[in-house]
Amino acid sequence: MRRALMAAIATTALLGAGAGQVASSGAAGRPLVKIGGPPKIQAASHIQFPIYCSAPCFVKVTARFDWPGADLVSTVSSTIQPGHPKVDRLTLNGPATAHLKANYKQSHLRVIARARNLETNAHQNDNRTFGFKL
Repeated sequence: MRRALMAAIATTALLGAGAGQVASSGAAGRPLVKIGGPPKIQAASHIQFPIYCSAPCFVKVTARFDWPGADLVSTVSSTIQPGHPKVDRLTLNGPATAHLKANYKQSHLRVIARARNLETNAHQNDNRTFGFKL
């Protein structure tokens, strides 16, 4: 079971999703990076959440499935433009999906987004913890 869980994340990709408008790069007082989405995510094989930037930025996203047994960690990087959020999509294999559905009440997805502004080289982080529902 451990071997199956370690290979559970089949694919991870930051893909564009053109929906929504984010603050312009000149907006004062806006966070550089923000993780969006509902507080609880559907326990399924495909899990996704949006990442927003208020200025052109390079983002490194680390997602950790915190559940009974060995945790799964996925890290991916991308460049994000303001007004064009990216969606981080995680795909779990069959055994990992079954494990998540069997333990959804004890499981969490912890996400950390580390961003660097491409214009000013300023850094900012955002973190969020998602619960799961059936």
